[in-house]
Amino acid sequence: MNDDATNLPTHRSEARPRVSDIQVEFGALSHTGKVRTNNEDHFLICQLNRAIKTILTNVSAYMIPDEAADTAYGMVVADGMGGRAAGEVASREAIAALWELVRETPDWVMRLDDSDMAGVIQYRLKTRFDKIRAKLLEKTERDSSLKGMGTTFTIAASLGHDLFIGHLGDSRAYLFSCDHLYRLTQDQTVAQELANAGAMPAERVKVHPMRHMLTGGITTAGESERMPQLYRLRIRTDDQVLLCSDGLTDSISDESIANVL
Repeated sequence: MNDDATNLPTHRSEARPRVSDIQVEFGALSHTGKVRTNNEDHFLICQLNRAIKTILTNVSAYMIPDEAADTAYGMVVADGMGGRAAGEVASREAIAALWELVRETPDWVMRLDDSDMAGVIQYRLKTRFDKIRAKLLEKTERDSSLKGMGTTFTIAASLGHDLFIGHLGDSRAYLFSCDHLYRLTQDQTVAQELANAGAMPAERVKVHPMRHMLTGGITTAGESERMPQLYRLRIRTDDQVLLCSDGLTDSISDESIANVL
């Protein structure tokens, strides 16, 4: 298993299909589990469409088809933190804030024919983390009981064979491709940072007492924010992308996830 996106397989160059020709299947599930009484995880899967439909014309259909469309997809997993109901509120409000930010964007990027568009998407991913945090801060100003709440936030945006990942916290994004599971994100926890610094072996992270102590997330606690992890990669036919909270990865290994996929 690879710990990040740096060891992804190099796919051969493929003719870029129309985004509208891409077929995508989705599934999602969230469960309270057997430890807590409330579920602090929330998810969102959405489809974005840009379409043009010809109403009347005497120009040949070869030159102007009846209709044409581009489609993109967005997927988010957020795991709240902050105690009692605050974590549940944080993850729910963060996803709602993202949805509103996307809805208000006047120029959706639906394809990457222009190489500059990839930079636009990554810039928007980065700035939306900041804007979501501002929305959460507004919520805490209106309700002091929510002070200090926060959430992990892992987002994937799919435009045909182009996949963009934005990440803060210890929820994860995986890619299952060619019978191999690749972890696309790295947990932002004290335990993981100790391993990254060489202070302990990597295999100890999953049992370390600070494995759940976050060093990154969308928080309202006032400390300086971590920069989100941003990735761009190409995916291929039959690839699977998995976003999940630590409620899954604490319970089963990467090997088990790969076997299920």
